[in-house]
Amino acid sequence: MSKNVKAISIDKIFFLFCSTSLLRVPISLGGFLLYIVIGSNYGTEKIGVFALAHSIITAFTTLGILGHSQSLIKFIGENENSLVRLCYLKHAIIRSLLVSLILFFICISLRVHIAVVFNMPELDGILKGLAFSIPPFVIVSLICGYL
Repeated sequence: MSKNVKAISIDKIFFLFCSTSLLRVPISLGGFLLYIVIGSNYGTEKIGVFALAHSIITAFTTLGILGHSQSLIKFIGENENSLVRLCYLKHAIIRSLLVSLILFFICISLRVHIAVVFNMPELDGILKGLAFSIPPFVIVSLICGYL
């Protein structure tokens, strides 16, 4: 009996691994093509500026979802009929939205200083546009944890 349960769980794990791997290929290719387009249109120096800006935005996004570990989200998300799941999701979205809006305003107000620290004046303009992606990135990262 335990062999059947083990075989089912291994098959399910293998299926999830394959489906996740297949979904990551187009995402990786899209990121690769983005760098090719930036490099061909703006030059190699702009690739470095974009990579640095992307790292800063990723750091702000990580700060936005602090306190909501993925393992806790997965544990709560397993029981689809639970009221605790909806309550936690509502709390997590509201909290993360508020924190990400604060981080958005911090990024907008400190973008000039960040550009001076890294000695890249072009970073100011890029951070101005990329700062608007902080709240959606935080919310999407949080919701994807429930799937």
